[in-house]
Amino acid sequence: METLNVAAAILIYENKILCAQRAGGKQEYISYKYEFPGGKAETGETWEKALQRELMEEMELAVDIGHMKLFYDAKHEYPDFKVRIRFFICPVESKQLHSKEHTAIRWVEKQELDKLDWMEANWPVIEKLKRTELKAYLPQDSGYPAGQRIDKA
Repeated sequence: METLNVAAAILIYENKILCAQRAGGKQEYISYKYEFPGGKAETGETWEKALQRELMEEMELAVDIGHMKLFYDAKHEYPDFKVRIRFFICPVESKQLHSKEHTAIRWVEKQELDKLDWMEANWPVIEKLKRTELKAYLPQDSGYPAGQRIDKA
């Protein structure tokens, strides 16, 4: 069984976390479940570069690699594939995002994360998020400077 390497972003704006709902697909057990945005790393790509590329492709969101902080490294086995996901905390300047891949996006307080229907691989991350002081993962020099939406000219 193939193992997919995935980088995921825990996007934070004013102490709220972005939750993205997947579209329907051939695998019912992950259809319409919530996840943190991101995607598969390509051969030769670092985890951070993969996440930077995926956020640009999926949300037109530019995130500074220097502000990404590794939060959790997970492995999970689904019925027909295995996944290794590295979750990075990424502060953003605005909650106005354009998601091209998800049916819905929501900003929620960390204590409300468990009220959503998540993909199984995300549950250990959610439990850790609920116990973690997020300020420790945010840049010290200012509020939320890392991610910027790229508007088309």
